[in-house]
Amino acid sequence: MKKLLCLIVLLLLVVSPVLAQDAPTEVTIGALWLDASEFYTGVRAGIETAAANSETTVNLLGNNSQGDAAVEAEQMQTLIGAGVDAIIMSAVSETSSVALIEEANAAGIPVICYNTCIAQADAERLVYTWITGDHFQQGSGVGQATGEYFVAAGVTDPVIAVVSCERYGACQQRIAGFTEALLALVPGATIVDNQEALEVDRAEEVATNMLTAHPEIDAFYGEAGNMVAGAAAAIELAGLSGQVVVFGHDISPTTAGLLLDGSIVKYINAMIAQDFGQTAFDMAMAAIAGEPSPGVIYNMTPRNFYSDKPEEVQAWIDGQSGAEATPLPEEITIGALWLDASEFYTGVRAGIEGAAANADTTVNLLGNNSQGDAAVEAEQMQTLIGAGVDAIIMSAVSETSSVALIQQASEAGIPVICYNTCIAQADAEQYVYTWITGDHFQQGSGVGQATGEYFVAAGVTDPVIAVVSCERYGACQQRIAGFTEALLALVPGATIVDNQEALEVDRAEEVATNMLTAHPEIDAFYGEAGNMVAGAAAAIELAGLSGQVVVFGHDISPTTAQLLLDGTIVKYINAMIAEDFGQTAFDLAVAAILGELSPGVIYNMTPRNFYSDKPEEVQAWLDSQSS
Repeated sequence: MKKLLCLIVLLLLVVSPVLAQDAPTEVTIGALWLDASEFYTGVRAGIETAAANSETTVNLLGNNSQGDAAVEAEQMQTLIGAGVDAIIMSAVSETSSVALIEEANAAGIPVICYNTCIAQADAERLVYTWITGDHFQQGSGVGQATGEYFVAAGVTDPVIAVVSCERYGACQQRIAGFTEALLALVPGATIVDNQEALEVDRAEEVATNMLTAHPEIDAFYGEAGNMVAGAAAAIELAGLSGQVVVFGHDISPTTAGLLLDGSIVKYINAMIAQDFGQTAFDMAMAAIAGEPSPGVIYNMTPRNFYSDKPEEVQAWIDGQSGAEATPLPEEITIGALWLDASEFYTGVRAGIEGAAANADTTVNLLGNNSQGDAAVEAEQMQTLIGAGVDAIIMSAVSETSSVALIQQASEAGIPVICYNTCIAQADAEQYVYTWITGDHFQQGSGVGQATGEYFVAAGVTDPVIAVVSCERYGACQQRIAGFTEALLALVPGATIVDNQEALEVDRAEEVATNMLTAHPEIDAFYGEAGNMVAGAAAAIELAGLSGQVVVFGHDISPTTAQLLLDGTIVKYINAMIAEDFGQTAFDLAVAAILGELSPGVIYNMTPRNFYSDKPEEVQAWLDSQSS
């Protein structure tokens, strides 16, 4: 009898693992990318390709956390609530992401980190595996390549500037490795500046400022791909190609093109993004199947790409174009709605129309102005849905009343691309392909900081501020919150004496005139959008207060740019470039028509800063509009 029992136990031990390996016929995997950079776009492509080629039906719930802890928290709660089978993520924070991953772990959902994660001690408890690389080693690789370049050039004291991402532990390790390896080869090297900039536009702005402040710079170290691209753009803009060079991380179509050009970017140390995606998917499937973890750290091996080895760079590019792209239809029809006739929306319209004119297909553009009127918007949306357009680009009139219209378009199979304003995010996640916007709280903070710095420099401790607003829209509500917080942090004695809405220039001038009469002690206006800035400036000039009362606000346009160049009234503009909104909205409409996955419900654009005491930057923007 004992022999029989032993035999049964042995059979169970042999059979059970085989049964455990039976793969489910359908799985749902959540996937979060940290931002919309080319690296994370590559990771996403690797995950999506692996899912498409899987023998199992895979439902992929992907989203972009935008490097924002609050956004990540909301997305993780959604995935946990949906009971997904596994989550693949690049964590926003070593600390704030812990509770989210712990919650997933408690719900029996394996988490696979890639690139960034929580601290290793926490990861050992809570993460199935963390697909990464030795970031110190990667930084060392760039430091060595930089050092070898200057040794070969006979330069013993190169001056280096760093465009960084050191809010993340990975980038902190990279700069440590870079510095150690560089100084081992070139002890006389100095790092003259190090500033963070996560998006290409911001990296270009930061690098441009560094070149102005430190004309002795010989090279930039870009701690990730966006930083490399931004620094290269700044060097080209400054006319320093061939004089200042760049070394950094992340191979992408952009950085590969810069390597092939060879005049600026000399070396890239790259973890191949698509390989990250494929490996992350494979690990998720292994976790779902109940296979043991390969260990908390799963290191990928980086590759080296040099400008003087173009054949290796070209081979990588050729490998990316192996899959045949879905061809565009010969003709498409896109509906486009602008919220009003302000210069911002005129710029968006110009961007959409310019992109449509340059498209590789015939584009029928059905554009209209909803006038900020819910009834007008409803009529226009019904017309577009009835016409069966291929996509709709719109700046929604209302977070609430626009929901039913967008839902109707979605149910008719028409993808909707919001820009600037949209419906509430929870509704947008259901019905919108993507929402092109910016962090309006951050934008308001930018204006609040500029306003505060102005009064600190002037020695004014109790400035009186009036606001000409647009707070029927959620974006403007966020702007005033950010503005107030940043202003009071710098100038605690500041007071906001009045806040009135005025959407058109004439009305804004009237409102600001009345405020000046009622409150002659006003020192400055905050204009929550371009029309408000222009109206407040006109009121100040009419009252003969030029040079006494000043304006800070949003939206660069021919009008606000000229006011900045004059400099007596308007001192600062924080601007999302309208034409870029239009171009991006068109590109994403085409992506939606082609059936590509959404880049995430929120697609953030990066604002630019324009100051009256930096007229050359304002003039450069104006010149670009007439080219």
